[in-house]
Amino acid sequence: VSEKLSAVLDEKDPITENYLLEVSSPGLDRVLKKDKDLVRYNGRDVDIQLFKAINGSKQFTGALQGFTDSTIDFIINGESMTFERSTIAQIRLHLDF
Repeated sequence: VSEKLSAVLDEKDPITENYLLEVSSPGLDRVLKKDKDLVRYNGRDVDIQLFKAINGSKQFTGALQGFTDSTIDFIINGESMTFERSTIAQIRLHLDF
């Protein structure tokens, strides 16, 4: 996609300034929004961002362990933790390079 689109943009030249075309896949660090995402990635490491800090931190990394209608369970640093869904701003797949 990037190569074909880049060729068309080079030919038409609609952008007068220098630019960099970047096309990426929404898979590597995708946001988990739906219950089906939580089922699909159960057991995988995720990055959790909360709206408000708990014990001085708004960000956690842990393994997704399950969920209910109102909570999501994780294993963080070997400890089982449960967060209310309403306290979670975002959950993303964890990238470990």
